[in-house]
Amino acid sequence: MEKAKILIVDQEASIALEIESILKNLGYHVTSIVDTSEKAIEKSETDKPNIILMDIRIKGEMDGIDAATVIRDRFEIPVVFSIAHLDEERIERAKFSMPFGYVLKPIQERDLKVTIEMALYVAKVDTERRAAEDELRLEKEKYKVAYYTSPDAVNINRMDSLYVDINEGFTRLTGFTREDAIGKLSSEIDIWAIPE
Repeated sequence: MEKAKILIVDQEASIALEIESILKNLGYHVTSIVDTSEKAIEKSETDKPNIILMDIRIKGEMDGIDAATVIRDRFEIPVVFSIAHLDEERIERAKFSMPFGYVLKPIQERDLKVTIEMALYVAKVDTERRAAEDELRLEKEKYKVAYYTSPDAVNINRMDSLYVDINEGFTRLTGFTREDAIGKLSSEIDIWAIPE
């Protein structure tokens, strides 16, 4: 199995190196260590990490929360925040960046492993869900095109024979409009008695 690639964003070099050591011991690959939001965004694009471990308080024009929001919107890379203390205002702001988790400093190996594994799993499931939704949306579009452009008369009825939808082919063949048919039972509409 391929090692997960992790980008570390922390303004304190000694802490970043300690985190790198922990991650390597856990079997992960650290792509880069950066200390500003701008570098975090740049490395997100070039390194294409599987996950980012982001200190909320970093240097630059943006803090870690702002950088995480940009990274999520541009690259859809999951972010796990590292925080030194619980600051309620920052935690509330951080929620809007949709983080995949938090670890408290000083970082403990066990906590980091669990948080990263959960974040990687959730990211994988989220990616699969989005792919399934995209496929479903495409299939729905193909169905709509086929249904509405078919020259044949096609109608959709409930189990009790109530018309739910009809296509243009149905209208051309029977003369009934959508307003004539939808919401009526098939027994109420004699498709052979074409309206005047």
